[in-house]
Amino acid sequence: MIFQKKYLVILFCFLLQKNVFTQVFIATGRFYTSVPTRSTICKASNGEVVKAFMENDSLVFESAQGLKTIICAAKNKGGPALNDLPGIAIDNSAGLTKGRIYICWSSEKNGLRNKDVFLSYSDDKGKTWMDPILITYRPNHRAQVMPVITIDLTGTVYILYYDDQNYYENLITNDVYLALSKNGGLKFEHYKLNTEPLKITLNTQPKNYLNLNSENGIVTASWNQSGKSKTPLTHVNINEAFFSSYQKNNFSEITFDKTISFSQEIKITLNSTIEAKLTAAFTKPLLAGFEKAAVKNFKIKSGTNQLVIDTKKLGLQKGNYTLTLYYNGKNDFIWITEE
Repeated sequence: MIFQKKYLVILFCFLLQKNVFTQVFIATGRFYTSVPTRSTICKASNGEVVKAFMENDSLVFESAQGLKTIICAAKNKGGPALNDLPGIAIDNSAGLTKGRIYICWSSEKNGLRNKDVFLSYSDDKGKTWMDPILITYRPNHRAQVMPVITIDLTGTVYILYYDDQNYYENLITNDVYLALSKNGGLKFEHYKLNTEPLKITLNTQPKNYLNLNSENGIVTASWNQSGKSKTPLTHVNINEAFFSSYQKNNFSEITFDKTISFSQEIKITLNSTIEAKLTAAFTKPLLAGFEKAAVKNFKIKSGTNQLVIDTKKLGLQKGNYTLTLYYNGKNDFIWITEE
C-alpha cells in the first residue's frame, strides 16, 4: 500500500509539472498537508498548488501555504455521486484577470431537483471571494451537476457540466453543456455539445466524469457518451470551427410568441419546420417546487399548429408562469403574464 501511494504521488506531480491537467480529481489519499478526501486541486504558473472541497455544507478554499477560506454555504446532499466535487482553475494568462482563482460547484440551495452551477473567484490569492454567480438558471428548474472548469491562454473561462433541462419526465437523461465567458465570469454563453442524450443516475461512477483540458492554446471537452467503462471518450475541440458549426446547426425549428397573457383558455400558434411530439408544462419562475403538465405528446406537423390550454381545468390561478415546451431533445419557453 505504501509503495502504491508513493508512486501515485510521483505520477500526480509529473502530470502537474507537464500541465497535462488544469484540474485533477483526488478520490482518496492525501496531498500536501491535509488534502481532504474528494478534493480538487490545480497549479498556478508559479508552481503554487491550491485546492477546493466541500466541508460541513460549506465550500472551502485552501492553499499549500495554509490559507483556508470558507467561500459560502453550499448544500449538496443528494446525488449524483461525486457531485460534491467543486471545480477549480487559475488564470495563467497574461490578461487583466491574470492570477484570478475560479471555483465552480453545483448546489441544491434551490431544491434537490433544481441543482444549479455557481461560480466564485478571488483576485487576492484566495483571501476574499466574489459572491456566488449563478451560471445555469433555467425557468423549468431542472438540474445541472458535476461541473469542471478550465481557463485558456486568453483568460476565457470554460465550464462543462451535465444538464437535464431538455427532458420533462426522464430525469436521468442528460446532455453535456459548455458555459463560456470571455469577460472574467461575468457573462456566459451556453452550448450543448452532445448529439445523443446520456443517462446519468444517482449512483454515477467515475466513468461518467467530464473533463476539460486546455493545452497549447487548444481547449478540449471530453465525456463518456455510453457510460460503459471501456468505451472511448467523446472529444470536442472548442475552436472557431466548432462555433461556426454550432451557429449553423442550432436554430429554432418551432417558433411562437414569447409572451402571452394569462387567460382561462390560452391559445398558442406554433409555426414548425418539422414534425414532432411536444410536451408542455407550467412552472413558476421563482418557485422551484411547482410544476403542472399542460399537454403530453402533442403532435406537431410541419406548418402552422394551434395549441389550446384550459387553465381552469388544470386548476391554475391567475398569475405569472413559464410554459416550457419539450420536443426532440430540446426545450424552449413562453412567459405567461398575469396582465
